Amino acid sequence: MIPISDDPGPRRRFPFVNYALILINVVVFVLELNYGDCFIADYSTVPAAIVHDVPATIQGCPIGQPSFVYLTLLTSMFLHANLLHIGGNMLYLFIFGDNVEDRLGHFWYLVFYLFCGLVASLAQIAVDPTSTQLNLGASGAIAGVLGAYLVFYPGAQVRTLIFLGFFVTFARLSAIIVIGLWFVLQLVSGLASLNPGSVSSGGVAYFAHVGGFAAGFVIALLLRPFLKPVNRYPTSYPAWPQHADILLVVALVVFGPKRMIEMGSTFGKMFRELREATKDLSLQSLLREDETPQQSTLSKLSQFSQSVGAETAPADEPPTVESARVVESSTDPAEEARQP
Repeated sequence: MIPISDDPGPRRRFPFVNYALILINVVVFVLELNYGDCFIADYSTVPAAIVHDVPATIQGCPIGQPSFVYLTLLTSMFLHANLLHIGGNMLYLFIFGDNVEDRLGHFWYLVFYLFCGLVASLAQIAVDPTSTQLNLGASGAIAGVLGAYLVFYPGAQVRTLIFLGFFVTFARLSAIIVIGLWFVLQLVSGLASLNPGSVSSGGVAYFAHVGGFAAGFVIALLLRPFLKPVNRYPTSYPAWPQHADILLVVALVVFGPKRMIEMGSTFGKMFRELREATKDLSLQSLLREDETPQQSTLSKLSQFSQSVGAETAPADEPPTVESARVVESSTDPAEEARQP
């Protein structure tokens, strides 16, 4: 199971510290290829040398480890044994490190990364303090990054390449599944390697992974209440459509700046003509053929006033003579009965 990409939400910061760490690891690996095995041996961590505070003597390497042997706890984090080792570590760091940096901030992410790496090395030394094997690699620090990622983004979807025998498929899995299974595998393998003489079974320091992961997980758990999460939907209606900048660059390359300006002028002219035509159409619907806009307005006001006057006139007129006579005669029923 190999992670390919993740989708925890948008980033607020450009992860230049994470990219710088990847670049440093690659540059150091190139130096390893140039200077050979002695370069690796001189700057790797040897548990017995750390415990006794005595630089290890590497046979065939004239320079040897630095006199301040504890410096190797830091330098060993940037060394890798082979191309597969650095490739796997940098893949995990590239996928998961940028979002942890986004949550912690640039400076504190660097401090967090180095601290988890130191804890990972100390955890491996604590398991077998008399070992003379070389401990190197960024796995412990990256394990701390995975632990923090699991706390900050447990529901993030991770696109994963899965091998099922001869079949290979892609699947989107939750981060809690991908990272959780990875940690369980490291823990089980580490416990299985506790037999005498097999602490780093297969050349893998499993307890460095376990220690780094535990450190990152606990630190992120303590810091999570104080860190503001990323707003997945920062605006209700983005003013600049997604990937519009890429489309603009492609259009400039295809059509050229001059052609783009001409197309913009043409569309602007078409829009102005359409707006004027719409305005004239709405105005003509209110006019008769022989009227100007001013005459149309006066005629409509006159018609409106006449209609209002026609409706209210009967109520304002005084009673007629006939209606008055009828009213007067109707007031005396006896007199009306005597009339022939």
